Amino acid sequence: MSNVLLYYKILGCTPDDSFHTIKKRYRRLIKEYHPDRQYMNPENESIRARALRKFMEIQEAYEMVLKYRS
Repeated sequence: MSNVLLYYKILGCTPDDSFHTIKKRYRRLIKEYHPDRQYMNPENESIRARALRKFMEIQEAYEMVLKYRS
C-alpha cells in the first residue's frame, strides 16, 4: 500500500472523497484524540501519551493528503 493510501486510511477516507469530507473527518478525529480531552481519565498519563501519538499521526496524514491533492 502506498504512503498516500495509508494517509487516507488513517483519516478514514478514500482518494475519491471530496475535500469537504476529508476535512470534516480530520476535524472529528483531531477533536476525539486531542490529548487535552483526556485529562479527566484516571489513567491520565498513558492515555494522554497514546492520544498525543494518534493526534500527531492524524495531523501528518492530513497534511500529506493536502499536499498530494494540491
